[in-house]
Amino acid sequence: MAAPSPSFRRIAFGRGFLVQLRAAAVVLRASDDGRELAIVPIAAHAAVPLPFGSVLVVGAAGSYRFDPGRREPVELPHISLLPGSELHPSRESAEHVWVVEPALRQVLRYTLAPDAGLGLERQLSFATHDGRAFTTLLDGSFLFTTSDGLARTAPGGAPRRLAWPENLGAPWRLLAGDHVGRAWVANAAGDLVLVELAARARVVRTVSTGLRPFDFAATRSTLALVSVEESAERRFSLDVYTSAGSHRFRVALPVARAGGEPDWFARIAADQQVALTEDPPRVAVGGPGRLSLFDSNTGAARFSE
Repeated sequence: MAAPSPSFRRIAFGRGFLVQLRAAAVVLRASDDGRELAIVPIAAHAAVPLPFGSVLVVGAAGSYRFDPGRREPVELPHISLLPGSELHPSRESAEHVWVVEPALRQVLRYTLAPDAGLGLERQLSFATHDGRAFTTLLDGSFLFTTSDGLARTAPGGAPRRLAWPENLGAPWRLLAGDHVGRAWVANAAGDLVLVELAARARVVRTVSTGLRPFDFAATRSTLALVSVEESAERRFSLDVYTSAGSHRFRVALPVARAGGEPDWFARIAADQQVALTEDPPRVAVGGPGRLSLFDSNTGAARFSE
């Protein structure tokens, strides 16, 4: 069972709350213990955390911003998402969001203001992006995969190619690192590699898990990896590490069994997404069909449904 692309995220942490996208509703939960705060009847299919603690939710009829301490969302212009599109925060402002379209090698910036009309503000082309992995770094620049390594660029600037060590395997997932100029690069072999983005991608640290990755999340202090094992039956696990590479705990996740439905893979994949927050220290795994919440320091279960 191959890991899905990181598009259409269905769980996301804001400051003090967790968003879960169900089939026809947005569920707000307390990030501390998972208790239900509100159910908002919005059909939505993608969520992304924004700077300063808000969460953007995108649906078929419009987009909505959920702010800390509020149960009702701020209605925003519609954001078009093609199949495979990814939402990425504009790190320097909560007033914008990037939509990455890997198949078209382009990135779109939307303005998140109620009176922004269509909202589409900027369109950038990335001919050298190979469509595999993309992220925004803490300084607002872009990092993405190319046919021969990585490239980094400021919005609107010329991409600067970064050589990637061949012995580390092809990058599978990219995430912002612990400070400006660093990134986490995960490969299909389960290696989590912290790199310094200088003239080359200099390896700072490698966490070799030996696991088959399915989803990956990182904060400044914590790494969370959902992996899959297929032998007699399919098993999913959550492993949490410190950013220094120490293993904190492993949790066996609910076993997902494939049925005869044509969309079984999409349903299973959607319920194995992982999200992290540092305050309080929590890790969530789930999607529209199920959700589990753990203390990311100890592994203690806080909520499950």
